[in-house]
Amino acid sequence: MSLLLQECRQISKSIIYFVFIGVIVLFNVTQIGDSVGSDIREAQHPSEYNSKNPLMKPPANAENYGTREAEIPEQVMPAAIDSLVLEYEDNQYVTYPIGFYKNVILSQEEQTKIASILKEITGLEPASYPAFKEKMAEVDDILGGGSKYAPEKLKSFGQAPITYQEKLAEYNTFIQEDQISGAYARLFCDYMGITVSLFSIFVPVAYLSRDRRARMNELLYSRKCSSTRLIITKYIALIVMMLLPFILLSLIPLTQLLGYGMDQHLTVDVWAYLKYMIAWLLPTLMTTTAVGFVLTTLTDTPIAIAVQFLWSYMDLLMTMNRLNGGGYGAELSIRHNSLFNLQEMKDGIQVLVINRVAYVLLSLVLVSVTILIYELKRRGRLNFHGHFRKIFRHRQGANQTNTSY
Repeated sequence: MSLLLQECRQISKSIIYFVFIGVIVLFNVTQIGDSVGSDIREAQHPSEYNSKNPLMKPPANAENYGTREAEIPEQVMPAAIDSLVLEYEDNQYVTYPIGFYKNVILSQEEQTKIASILKEITGLEPASYPAFKEKMAEVDDILGGGSKYAPEKLKSFGQAPITYQEKLAEYNTFIQEDQISGAYARLFCDYMGITVSLFSIFVPVAYLSRDRRARMNELLYSRKCSSTRLIITKYIALIVMMLLPFILLSLIPLTQLLGYGMDQHLTVDVWAYLKYMIAWLLPTLMTTTAVGFVLTTLTDTPIAIAVQFLWSYMDLLMTMNRLNGGGYGAELSIRHNSLFNLQEMKDGIQVLVINRVAYVLLSLVLVSVTILIYELKRRGRLNFHGHFRKIFRHRQGANQTNTSY
């Protein structure tokens, strides 16, 4: 325990650690802000019903309860055609094959096929909806799949009004199942997951690189403490210290919601933020930190930053078409950019659990590999950085010799 506390104190002295905290706070202020407080104030002193505020119970006589995606042929067909015409004119088609963003540029022959399909569905005789869906499936096939024209995605072009009964059921789910704080905790973890995925890698890389810069490797290698204990202690210390700012930051909206719950005599889940952070943020944080450990220990370079940043960027692109939850797969950062759609998460809970457990296991494997690398270095059997430095010096010397001639 004393070694763990010592490592935590060392991390707390790192400038990069405080920069990371600054990024978290800035991202929270700009993306979430005082949304909880704003919703509470609006719910306590309403001027009119706002369907986007989950704290407001829908009245039976409201003019509008919001809208939802719906596959309404009269809406879908013209909207999809307009979208396809615009993309055809620019020859720029947005798709998400296997979940990753892709900007498709078609050949002249493929463009001709798209033009032919447009001519058929915009002819004098209006196409039937089944025939229209078949043509959209052809378009999706030409684009390589993953486009918004795929038959199962056409509903995104339509909007249907939400009924009072639907909105009331949504409100009851928010109050009874989510116990108010659950929905806000998911939204919090959605945004904070982005900061973990993209920026947490800087802290372990900077922390581990510090020893090499200070030429403390020889001292560390000579310690009687085992490699396993050293690496695991450092790893746990980093996880604890990087998770701590999120926990402290979540206390602000949680306190607001608890106060609102007491005022309205409603049950608020006091553990909701912590539960979602452990389930959603922790596996991501464990993985990014483990990537930093294994690559930094192996190479003694900051290459882990580039690797993790690229992975995270591609991961975020992959989830752009399912920001509101559900449809889970192999994503590193779980997205649920909505205070609603609890059912979407419940429908995909099995895949979500597998996803989180898989990343925890991956992080443990990477930490085990780090321990092995560290032990080999301790015994003088591995010097990846020194090996490539010798190669560089050899080539530099050869170039100087050739130049002298």
